[in-house]
Amino acid sequence: MAEANVADAADVERHREAITAAFHKFDLNGDGKISQAELKAVLQILDPSFSPDDLDSIFADADLSKDGVMSMDEFAAWAVAPLGLFGTVPANAASAICDEDRAAMKIQAVARGRAARKKVAVKKEIRRSELGLVKPMTVGELWDGLALRHGTIRKRVDVVDIVSGFKFCKRTGLTVELASMTSQPSKEPEDLSPEEVSHLSLVIQGRQTDVDDDEARKQIALIKDEARKSDYFGPVHESMKGKHFKNLVKLISSLMQLDQELLLEHWYWAEFGLFLPCVPILELLLTTVVYSKARLAALVSKKEIGDKPGAGLVNHPFHIKDLMLLAYNGGLIGVPDRICMTSEEVQAVWPALLRSTAELTFRHLTIRKTVAAGKIYQEPSKADRRFSKDPEGKNFLVGPMEISMLIEMLHANEKMKTRFTSPLEMMTCMVQHARVHGRLWDEDQPPSGAASGGDEPVVAAAAKAATDAG
Repeated sequence: MAEANVADAADVERHREAITAAFHKFDLNGDGKISQAELKAVLQILDPSFSPDDLDSIFADADLSKDGVMSMDEFAAWAVAPLGLFGTVPANAASAICDEDRAAMKIQAVARGRAARKKVAVKKEIRRSELGLVKPMTVGELWDGLALRHGTIRKRVDVVDIVSGFKFCKRTGLTVELASMTSQPSKEPEDLSPEEVSHLSLVIQGRQTDVDDDEARKQIALIKDEARKSDYFGPVHESMKGKHFKNLVKLISSLMQLDQELLLEHWYWAEFGLFLPCVPILELLLTTVVYSKARLAALVSKKEIGDKPGAGLVNHPFHIKDLMLLAYNGGLIGVPDRICMTSEEVQAVWPALLRSTAELTFRHLTIRKTVAAGKIYQEPSKADRRFSKDPEGKNFLVGPMEISMLIEMLHANEKMKTRFTSPLEMMTCMVQHARVHGRLWDEDQPPSGAASGGDEPVVAAAAKAATDAG
């Protein structure tokens, strides 16, 4: 018996390459195992003379573990057996396969390869998100979402739908003030109205080549005096292609002097309700509202962040004390004559977010993939949710994805939704509040009672909670 086992092992090694290739041909669905149905399907192609009983007997002898499937080792042992694959199948089996069957097997192999690559890509994307490396929004991805209607992707989108989307973006925080907040504009920003965007859309879709910045400025100069008196735009019955939309987005970004990624991300939020992390705005928020000059200097000296303003702050650990600094210095709590959150409401956001960062990351990725595939996103049941658990004991946030989740969760508070039309508008107002009123609370000192508008107990409670947690 021992000699037979040695001989079998030698046969397996001698035929290893052929056995592996054969195994993948039998494994039709590419799951790494061969079911009884898969074995029958391929053997019947190779030798139609097999009866159902013959096939059942072959599988029963090959399935040594009796678990209903054949592993690679079981397949190898059966293949080199006297009545196994190389003994059972006729020598001319390869020539017996017709062209149709050979083509079908090739298609199955290609499909298995595509499925495997897709699994790897999904794992990489999830890992990228866990590291804070968020896939940037592109014009093509936004266009695919806009072109979706009733489960199909259209080649054209009505101009009225595009202009309506831009109009909503402007109403919810996409203003020219963002240009001076995030960078030094090279030209005077144009506060485009919906009517001007409608006019540019018609000009673009009527041209064979792209409209450049200079031509666009000439076009809007003809109508802007009247167009900017209201956000009304006249009826439009034209539609545009994806290449025209790409030209339009580029012009809007250039004319308003806005970062194109910021424009795309806010437009995506306006259309699909998914708040995407815009790193320049997040860095500005942290630099202006959370971090003092002394703290920034200390981080630079330790080389924990870059020496440019805000460089890398979004990837530096963000703790609960930073949350309280964000809320207080940003004017979310303790501001007179404004709808504000209480310190307890702000603090409650923290544990809720720490428990759900993995789930929210998975949801974020799923929504983008669903929209890109031309489908309508539906919230999965708990049984269908697949995501890695957050590490136990985690007490900080890190990366643009997690910081943006925090902003989104703060804006989800009913008081904040009443006060701000969007997460972007909330961040903009927080930066403006800190610039106007200064940093009313630094890491090493309690909040200023004079600036709290008589809400000292609430502010003091927030300060104590953050200091204790820190």
